[in-house]
Amino acid sequence: MFDVRRKTFPDHEGSFPLAILLDMGGGLIRPAWLVPMSELAAAARVNADKVSITPSATEGSADRHTPYRCGDMAEVACRSADHLDAMSPAAGGSGGGFPVQQATLPLGPRQSGHRPDRA
Repeated sequence: MFDVRRKTFPDHEGSFPLAILLDMGGGLIRPAWLVPMSELAAAARVNADKVSITPSATEGSADRHTPYRCGDMAEVACRSADHLDAMSPAAGGSGGGFPVQQATLPLGPRQSGHRPDRA
């Protein structure tokens, strides 16, 4: 179960909570769910303080959270980019949402695949 506190994360155009199932024992990122805040209440249980989703982690499951399911982080990145593109004024979107700033960052140890904690 993933909870979103309504006071902390109010509905904001272009915001997307990301729920990720981590398999710490296996060192894996399992499924993730990227849900637009504007659709979260319809896909979740809502009470006065929080919104909760209980998606199935079983591959091939078909529940009300399936449309938001991402098989891996590459799919999360692609869906995020698609939403950003759709929101751009050039695509007829409002340009709303959080500001995005592009930056060129040098590759650090984590981005290059080097793990200083492992030989």
